[in-house]
Amino acid sequence: MNRLVILLLTFLLFGINCNAQKVYNPKIEKVFLDEKDTTKNCYTILYPTKLPAF
Repeated sequence: MNRLVILLLTFLLFGINCNAQKVYNPKIEKVFLDEKDTTKNCYTILYPTKLPAF
C-alpha cells in the first residue's frame, strides 16, 4: 500500500512540474553579431509572455 501511495505522489508531482514548464506564445528574436554577414554567430533570444510567479 505504501508503494502505491509513493508511486502515485511521484507521478502527481511529475505532472505538476511538467505543466509549470510550458511557455505560451514566446517572442522569438534572432540576433547577429555581424549585421552584414547573417551566416555567422546567430543567437536566438526567447522572451516569455509573462514571468513565473514565485
